[in-house]
Amino acid sequence: MGILADILIILLLGILPNFVFLDDPIGFNYPKLAIIYLVTLVILVHGFITLKKDRQITCSDFLILMFTFIYFLSTIFSQSKYLAVFGDWLSPNKEGFLITICLLVIYKYFRKIADRKFLQKALFVTVLGVSFALLWGLIMQSGQAFYMGIPLRMSSLEYNTIYFSNLLIIGLPASLSLAIIQKTRKTKVIYTLVVLLISLGVILSLTRAVWISGTISIWLFFYLLLRLRTTFIKGWGMKLMKVYLIILVVLCFYLAPVITQRIKETFNTPAVYSSINIRILEYGSALKIIKDYPLFGVGPDNVRIIFPKYRSLKLNDNLKEWNIGVGNIRSYYLNLMVNIGIFGGLIFLLLVVQIFKTILRGFLNMDSQIEQVAYLGLMISWLAVVINFLFYSSSLTAQIFFWVLSGILMGINKEKVFLKINLPPNFAPLVFWSILTGFFCILSVDVFSKLIFSQRVYQSEVPQRIELIARAISLNPFDIGYYYQQSQQYLPMIERSVVFHTTDSDQIKGWMEIVQSGLDFAEYLGPNDPQLWEDQAWLSLQKLRLGSSQEKEQLLEQELAIAQKALDLNPTSPRVADIITLGYLAMEGKKLKEAESSARYSIKLMPGYIIGHHHLGEALKQQGRFEEAILVYQQSLQYGSNQTFTKEEVEKIRKLQELNKN
Repeated sequence: MGILADILIILLLGILPNFVFLDDPIGFNYPKLAIIYLVTLVILVHGFITLKKDRQITCSDFLILMFTFIYFLSTIFSQSKYLAVFGDWLSPNKEGFLITICLLVIYKYFRKIADRKFLQKALFVTVLGVSFALLWGLIMQSGQAFYMGIPLRMSSLEYNTIYFSNLLIIGLPASLSLAIIQKTRKTKVIYTLVVLLISLGVILSLTRAVWISGTISIWLFFYLLLRLRTTFIKGWGMKLMKVYLIILVVLCFYLAPVITQRIKETFNTPAVYSSINIRILEYGSALKIIKDYPLFGVGPDNVRIIFPKYRSLKLNDNLKEWNIGVGNIRSYYLNLMVNIGIFGGLIFLLLVVQIFKTILRGFLNMDSQIEQVAYLGLMISWLAVVINFLFYSSSLTAQIFFWVLSGILMGINKEKVFLKINLPPNFAPLVFWSILTGFFCILSVDVFSKLIFSQRVYQSEVPQRIELIARAISLNPFDIGYYYQQSQQYLPMIERSVVFHTTDSDQIKGWMEIVQSGLDFAEYLGPNDPQLWEDQAWLSLQKLRLGSSQEKEQLLEQELAIAQKALDLNPTSPRVADIITLGYLAMEGKKLKEAESSARYSIKLMPGYIIGHHHLGEALKQQGRFEEAILVYQQSLQYGSNQTFTKEEVEKIRKLQELNKN
């Protein structure tokens, strides 16, 4: 039990955070995924061994096995064409089940944590994991950022900074308490340097949520530490506090320009681009979704599908473009309410309140001063994450940290036997080996398909990308994202071939059949995904362009029906409206008025949509309204249109105008 507990806490608190920086550019993190699967497998193994040995189940044992078995079933069902719907019903967000399992495991194994002096071990492994992850991140990001002369947060790994924010604010109070309780001068100095390293990461993250939650947590930590009146405050602890505050002020002064810039961005003008305004818009969208789906929410997998309908739009001060960049809900709590509804949200709120009551009661019952300071560090770390969740919906790694710490702090409570059972002698081994075999089959399909697809797809040539995606689909045909990646590789190639006549028509039709087949199966997996119908509309446009004069009317009707479906699912997309415009323009001059109307609508959706201006100019040119067409092309320059291209188009129109006069 002790060895297994140590392995689990090292996996969850030490090794896992380091993989937050190994995300592939296309979004897969297969080392982290493999470790999570491994932890789940360890839980299953231990659960059935315990069941066979003790022939009784405690409350936490029962919940661990139940959630793990549901996760296992949902994974199996999601790989089957006929059972996928049951997989979605069982677990629309499988990571949520994994987090719950991790919480229950820690709750079980560490319920006597104070008596076994695991508090200091938990502190040590937490700080160790955060420090290694921070060093890795600083090395990876600072080289590129300082070489290019840009702020650290603006490097290509920017998204990792947001994911890493919770690790920083967890590590800050934890490292402070660990430094204070050290007994030798050497270890005090080492952990003081760790505190300064993590503090540097907090500042260099340039993430305002980290600054707010980190500042609150540090001042609360110092305040409660002073109220404890421990012997630590009289000696090294007081010196550490003074040195830390002085260095923190110096760092803030030295980095004042970039800090000032981030603060200005909070209240930026035009107001539509300010962080406060963007969050107000996305919070408003979240509240609208909660209003329409109040009880049980929309389900985690449906947020990205339903969000475009509720995306808030607001025109900026220059009247040039709409603020449509609000594509997610960054508050963890609002995101949770959207996913699971008010019912689940209230349960979560009650859990947070219960955790807080439990850790406060445990803190007051501590006898040892070392345990008090250690417990205080973990408690403030937990509170810092609670505060940070107000601003960001964090990654899986940060959520695991949150729930693990919650489990450690609640783990002092004792539990009772839930159920005593008498099983046949061979029951547990039979079930265990059946699950183990199936588990590795699922693991091979899920992980290896991502391993193949994660070979830096975007750094290879198009034929290699297509081959990689095809191999990934053959291994895991029920991942809808692969089909979108496939269409995104083929469709630009098809469009170039159709427009410029660079490829044989039979070859183009073969490509179209591959894309259509993939999108048809994607429709089975996610029939209301806006991306699906936008790709379908794009493909229909190419079929219309390639069709004969006799087929064009029928092909136009099909293209308009598909594009309208895409526009209904994502009514703010100028891209879809532009596909409709191109469909009318492909009708050889028969639908120019309709093309003009559609182009104006795409510009209405986004006044700064340059391609929409170009296609409006083309529609006006074909109608013989040359002066209006020239004016539209010239207006596109103020939105960043390519000057050479625009001048060439204007010259062509003027030549046509001269020919018509003659």
